[in-house]
Amino acid sequence: SYDEMVAYLADKAQADSQHITVVDIGQTYENRRIQGISIKFNPAATRNIWIDCGIHARGRRQEKTALLK
Repeated sequence: SYDEMVAYLADKAQADSQHITVVDIGQTYENRRIQGISIKFNPAATRNIWIDCGIHARGRRQEKTALLK
């Protein structure tokens, strides 16, 4: 569920707060926060990787795959 995914992201950020932070990137139509995590092992790095999931309403397994649960 949405609440489980948000809790999972928060748990990961809390477990390694030196490298992982939760970021808000917007709101859904239902006014839910769209959250992601930022993982930085080298804050001076200029390269980024963006992984997203759940952008299609019919994709039921995308979120779990992206979260590697």
